[in-house]
Amino acid sequence: MNKLVTIESAGPIKMMGDINGPIKTPCSVSTNVIIDLLNSGKVVYEVNPKNHVEKIRLTRLNLHSNNFPANNTSKVDSRKQAIKARIRKHEERVQKAVAQKEALKQIQTTPDVKTTNSSSGSFISNKSSRKKKRR
Repeated sequence: MNKLVTIESAGPIKMMGDINGPIKTPCSVSTNVIIDLLNSGKVVYEVNPKNHVEKIRLTRLNLHSNNFPANNTSKVDSRKQAIKARIRKHEERVQKAVAQKEALKQIQTTPDVKTTNSSSGSFISNKSSRKKKRR
């Protein structure tokens, strides 16, 4: 099992091929190498893969635990959920409007209800009254 870690201790690191520390860039290291680093007194931090700013210092007690559980949702995931919720609400409003339109059609087509021009929503133009006669 590999973990994304940084090594804060200065000096040569024999377990990683005698490279000099500190290693500030997160790199993937196996747990066996991390155990050797901890046994030799090196300061090792595990880095959150989703947010490289978050770090937890590794010890023998928390080495095999999941220090950054997957249930932490990122900002992108929360935005996607918000967008999906908005889309669902919009679809519900559209379905409600379609249902109301169908209900209105059924009311207008029933023979019991008398419809007149004013109640059917027709528009009467007043263009003739607006025109001025020229002399």
